[in-house]
Amino acid sequence: NYLYSINYMHHGAAKTWYGVPGADALRFEEVFQREVPDLFKKDPRLLFKICTMVSPRTLTQQGVRVNRTLQHPGEFIVTYPQAYHGGFSH
Repeated sequence: NYLYSINYMHHGAAKTWYGVPGADALRFEEVFQREVPDLFKKDPRLLFKICTMVSPRTLTQQGVRVNRTLQHPGEFIVTYPQAYHGGFSH
C-alpha cells in the first residue's frame, strides 16, 4: 500500500531534499541493504524509519536515480507513491 507524501515549509532555513523515483525503489532497497547490512540485521524494517541515509553519490554510482531540490518557506514538496525521500534543514 503506497501513498503520496506532501510536505509544506511554513518558515525557517531552506531544506535540501533527495528523492528516488518509485521506478528505482527496488534497486534503491538492494543498494541500501548492501551498504548497511549490520543495521538491517538489527532492524529489518530500517527502510521504513527516518534515521539512516546513504550518500546520493553511492546510490547513483550503483544505478539508482537520485533527484535533489531545495525547499524554501511557502513551498510544497510532493513525493509520489513508492518513491523514497529524505532531507535535512540548513
